[in-house]
Amino acid sequence: MSRAQRIPEHVWTDHRPRIEYLVKEQKRKLQDVRKIMQSHGLDATISQYERKLKDWGLRKNLTVKAWRKIFSHWEERIRQGKSSLVLIDGVAQSKEKIERELARTRNREYEGMNTMDNI
Repeated sequence: MSRAQRIPEHVWTDHRPRIEYLVKEQKRKLQDVRKIMQSHGLDATISQYERKLKDWGLRKNLTVKAWRKIFSHWEERIRQGKSSLVLIDGVAQSKEKIERELARTRNREYEGMNTMDNI
């Protein structure tokens, strides 16, 4: 199996705004990003995109750890009787999104636990 051609940094830099838009704003899958970017002259592999997005610190979704921190602040404000608006990258998140992520995050806390060990 042959290795993919290395893409120069200046090429990535030229295409970065469009890639960020596709990943962050449009929430596209990497396969879709790859196809779209091929039409713009960037022929990179999925692995190359994964590596570059990691280098840029770009994620489509927040980590469980980040959501836990948000929930900690959010729940504290609720206890204080204050309303809260959660902004992620400057975009207000809906109450439904926050509740969905809260449920997902709480479920992750229990993944892998053996229920017999907790009795």
